[in-house]
This record gives sequence, C-alpha cells and structure tokens, in this order.
Amino acid sequence: MLNNLEALISLHKFGSMNKAALDLRLSQSAISKRISNLENFYQKKLIEKSGRKSVLTIEGLALIKQSEPLITKLYSLLEETKPSIKKYSIGVSESILSTWGPKILLPIFESLGLEVQLHTHRSPKIIERLISSKYDLGICAGNFSTKQYSLISDHLLKEEMVLAGQSKALNSPILCIEKTSQTWKNIKPKLSTNPKNTLYHSNFRELESFMPIAQIVKNSDQCGLIPIGVAKELLPTHQYKSLRPKLYRDIQLIYQKSKLQESIFTDLISELKKFKY
Repeated sequence: MLNNLEALISLHKFGSMNKAALDLRLSQSAISKRISNLENFYQKKLIEKSGRKSVLTIEGLALIKQSEPLITKLYSLLEETKPSIKKYSIGVSESILSTWGPKILLPIFESLGLEVQLHTHRSPKIIERLISSKYDLGICAGNFSTKQYSLISDHLLKEEMVLAGQSKALNSPILCIEKTSQTWKNIKPKLSTNPKNTLYHSNFRELESFMPIAQIVKNSDQCGLIPIGVAKELLPTHQYKSLRPKLYRDIQLIYQKSKLQESIFTDLISELKKFKY
C-alpha cells in the first residue's frame, strides 16, 4: 500500500507518468498499475487526464492530503530507528589476508553488522597506524610487546610453519621470510635452541614475502619455510610437511585499550577468538 501511495504522491508532484516513473525508478506501466490498485482499493477515481498531464481528482487530492504527512513521518521514524553500522579500519598481515584471513573475517564482520576497511602491511606499519589511531585493530604475525605504545597485544592463535619443497634440497639454503620480520623474530629462537628440529643445522636465504617463496618452491627443486595457510592456498598437499617437532608462529590481535569501551568492539574480539585453526 505504501508503494502505491508513493506513486500517487510522485504523480501529483511531477504531473506526468513519465516523470513519476523517473523519480521512483520504475516503468510508466508500474506507476499506472500502482495507482490503479489504489483506485480499486478505495473504489474511487483518483486521477484524470488534462491534456498531456495526469492530475488528481478531488478524491485523489484528499487522499494525498491525509497520507503524505503520515508517510513522511513514517520514513523519518524508520530512518531514526535504523541500526547504525559501525565502521572500522583493520590492518592485517599480508600472509594472513592473502590466505585464511578473509574466510574467517568477512563472515564475522557481516554477522556483527560492521563496515570494515581492510588494509595489509607488515606488522610494524600496522602498529604505527594503530598508535596514530588510523587503524582500530591489527591482526599481526609475531609475538611482541606493545606496552610501550599503550596498546593491548592479545593472543589469537598459533599458525603452523611447514617445510615446503623437495626433501633432497635440505642441504641447500632454505628460503625464508626476511630476518627483520616479526615472524622470523618469533620463530628463530625455536629453530636455534632445539637440536632436534629438522632445520636446526640449516642455512637460510631471505625473501620479502611468503607468497613468492611458495611459488618458487612449487616450480623448482628448492625448499622454503612458510605458514601452513600459504601452503594450503598455493601448494598441493604432497609438497609440504610438518617439521619435527612442529613449529608455530603467533598471531596477535592488537588494539588500543580504549576500544574496549565499545561493546561492538568487544563482541568483535570475542568472535575472533572463537576461531580455531
């Protein structure tokens, strides 16, 4: 019924079926049908032709006078009570956003009614933008203290690091993420302090990103150390395997403490922590 009344109001405002159709982004036949439905409902003639224009009858004008203020008030009320969508800017490590990140993040954002702008950077850049309040949340690889920046570093999960490539290539340098990265700083102590680790005696050759390491390994006889998320995304299962003992990198949620005053943000953190890799 509201749609039908809107068609009549638009016709009265613009004076022609064509202009009313353009206003409501409908066809002229749809406008005509809606008004015809009104006339059938009220059992009254509501419009009549006046040259090339369509004008309202006395009954049509009376209906407009009664209904237009009510419709305006109704739409205003609906707009006021419409739930607002919270907007957040979130920085995510590249190897996460390129693999398993979107699969878990996007459904959570949608379920909470969040409008999110995703960005991908190295962890230090994400932290820099969290400090300056350009980002609301960081999802970063590595395990590092952020107390000096007045940020909360909240453990999310541990992601396994796997050995990708030919086992016969173990005597050659192993491709790895650059040693200035947070992931390397996180896993290096575990590699160098346990003689039982598969890669304890290995040499490493650095690259700037896990994605090209996986592609090189896939198309050559070299080995690489990569997160299992990257391996699952780019490699067949026979091209990667777990280390002995297994090796993990930490994934952290990083944010300003003040964000916990927002109930929707605490809901977001809670939902993220439910994820099990």
